Amino acid sequence: MIDIKKIETAINQIAAEKKIPRERLVEIIESAIKTAYKKDFGNKDSNVNVHLDFDTGAIEITVEKTIVDIVENPDLEMTLADLGEDAEGLSIG
Repeated sequence: MIDIKKIETAINQIAAEKKIPRERLVEIIESAIKTAYKKDFGNKDSNVNVHLDFDTGAIEITVEKTIVDIVENPDLEMTLADLGEDAEGLSIG
């Protein structure tokens, strides 16, 4: 398990020592996680979002997909049936 508080401590220390804005370091780490996720679980075209939530201690990774009738690329698309109960209020497109 990743201890996000240790990551936050390291970010703050590097920001202070190297005079790099904290937000920039967070962006760099989020981008690195995004790249690793795409390499291991998706493809380079996947629309992946990463957010380090230091308040909750969570690393949030979301993948945006287009809802279609027929899936041609499962890394980028899904059907309403794939969503099941979560499809309520959503439509194709």
